[in-house]
Amino acid sequence: MIAVRELLLSRRRRDRGVTFAGPEGTSSLSYDEIVGRGIDFAREIGRRAGRDRFIGLIWMNPSIECLIAMTAVVLAGGIPVPLHGYAAAGDLRRTVGRLEPDVAILSPDKLDLWRRLQAGGHRLAGRLFDGASGREIDAGDGGAVRERRYVPPDETCMVFLSSGSTGEPKGIMLSDRNIASNLDAILDYTSLSDEDRVLITKSPGYCSTVTGEWLAAQAAGADATLTGGLVHPLELARLVRDHAPTFLSTVPPILQALADSAKWSPEEWASLRMLQVAGGPVPHGTLVRMADRLPRAELIFGYGLTEASPRVAYLPYGQLRNKPGSVGIPLRGVSVSIVRDGAEAARGQPGEVVVQGPNVMLGYYGDPERTAEVLDSRGLRTRDIGRMDADGYLYITGRADNAVHVGGHTIYPEAVELALSECPGIGEAAVVAVEDDRWGSRLVAVIAGEGSASERELHAWCGRQLQPAMRPREFRFVARLPRTPTGKLDRVALKSLAKENRHVHGR
Repeated sequence: MIAVRELLLSRRRRDRGVTFAGPEGTSSLSYDEIVGRGIDFAREIGRRAGRDRFIGLIWMNPSIECLIAMTAVVLAGGIPVPLHGYAAAGDLRRTVGRLEPDVAILSPDKLDLWRRLQAGGHRLAGRLFDGASGREIDAGDGGAVRERRYVPPDETCMVFLSSGSTGEPKGIMLSDRNIASNLDAILDYTSLSDEDRVLITKSPGYCSTVTGEWLAAQAAGADATLTGGLVHPLELARLVRDHAPTFLSTVPPILQALADSAKWSPEEWASLRMLQVAGGPVPHGTLVRMADRLPRAELIFGYGLTEASPRVAYLPYGQLRNKPGSVGIPLRGVSVSIVRDGAEAARGQPGEVVVQGPNVMLGYYGDPERTAEVLDSRGLRTRDIGRMDADGYLYITGRADNAVHVGGHTIYPEAVELALSECPGIGEAAVVAVEDDRWGSRLVAVIAGEGSASERELHAWCGRQLQPAMRPREFRFVARLPRTPTGKLDRVALKSLAKENRHVHGR
């Protein structure tokens, strides 16, 4: 198992590297050049950071310069904290206040907002650097080394922020062992090699992008093409056509849109040997339709969370049609148990998914209470509800945080959403509970897209597919589902939407 620093220094190939595909054209650097520039930048940062194990906040748009900045912080002995390029001012203030970064590295277009925050009296980083040039801009917050309220564990390698879909984002501390073990397991089941070309379309603020795409590509000696972040499904189709990748990771909303679209040609994706999707539930029918459209590629569905560095399980392509609804088997070195009422549940019985392995995080930055809530003697309590079948395949049925009670029954909206998504003639579906005088709560389904299914057809479908307590009482029809900036379903906004007029537009 190799540390991230050693990986970067030992995989400096001159004949492989990263190409940035932006609106103004492409630019490329070899891995050797990226690490070389990272070493130069690391010297500059190391002289000014003020402490050996410094916190390096990286707020940059997806770019090769962003990868250089992350490389530099690691090589300088610091702890990189990559933010999404689209992070808002409010998120930035809270993040800076909690993490107390010693160094901040910014894209040039972020400098004005940073300085406005400084002028407003917010304490920011001690040193400020231009991520494009690698030069110090000014002394940030006076350049003084301030006393830290919280000192992360010595083995901390990187900190990633959670999506914050259920509250304020958490700083997830990962060690070299966490990242390296997950990277090794990902390379094992993907068989990435120096003959591959990896297309990266997600933000480097995601652990999955860093571990499963950038570092995986460099470790395998594969070329990578980096884009400006999450793209429209048809833009992704164009990128695949233009750059001919062999390996691509994407997220469920994009896969769903592509599976149902006739506006792209599977022949243009002939280069692809593996398409990986993770980040949320996907209807089995969607996976099968996409696999049928790409017969030359292996479609791999997976499950994970940042607290697990991030991958936990994957569904082997050969089992895609045999295990409908499953997220697969645990990665090599990872074990998963289903815990119910404090004890391990029998096979087939639902309970909380608990993960053990070298990939499990160190904890939440500066939050020992919250850390203690999710890390115990059994492992990482994911708050996901699932079951394990007789063959050891994992099924995720919902999220404990999203559970609702309808007429004395505990219902997980995700299970209803998956059933609805299989209905012919609809795009996406989301389900929320609203107050009901008789039942306590009732389910309302929000249907998005330009599908043709009517409310009567949806009621009939649910009558055939779902138990009575799981059937939505009402339907709303909207152009698109509300989502957070990271692309996750915004269930708070969804509940407000469900309480509005009976139809946004009727069917």
